[in-house]
Amino acid sequence: MQPVAKSLDTLQAEMQCFMGILLPTVASLQPRLEQLKVTLRYASPLADALLEGLQQRFGHLEQRQDLLQASVCIPSPV
Repeated sequence: MQPVAKSLDTLQAEMQCFMGILLPTVASLQPRLEQLKVTLRYASPLADALLEGLQQRFGHLEQRQDLLQASVCIPSPV
């Protein structure tokens, strides 16, 4: 759950949270969960559910031009 917690901390920041941070944060969380899923023994269904939830909730946002432009304009280390 550490990658999820770090991503949530990033997205819930009060002072430094912008729309340009959303897509890079979600995009970096997905591969981290995929890597963790390989090493998980009992919690792989949790990782699968998290990945599916991310895709359902944020998958369609990858096509929005305004969010893509915001992601490019606000560089942030994720």
